[in-house]
Amino acid sequence: MSVETYIDTADELSRRILLLIPKHPEILTMESPWDLFKIKEFSCKDLAPTMFQAGWALAKAKKDYSNDQD
Repeated sequence: MSVETYIDTADELSRRILLLIPKHPEILTMESPWDLFKIKEFSCKDLAPTMFQAGWALAKAKKDYSNDQD
């Protein structure tokens, strides 16, 4: 996997998580990307992210959402 593909996957996952936050605000308190699987609408099978990508994407989505609320 190229570096660009790796980054694109993490960015796409972050985008998907960010879109779920308004309907599932509990995402904002999640500390583990594993918790995302408790949300029925969450899907990442097509991306097959690494644990690092998932953790980074969760943190980025939470930060982006918070920044959008300011």
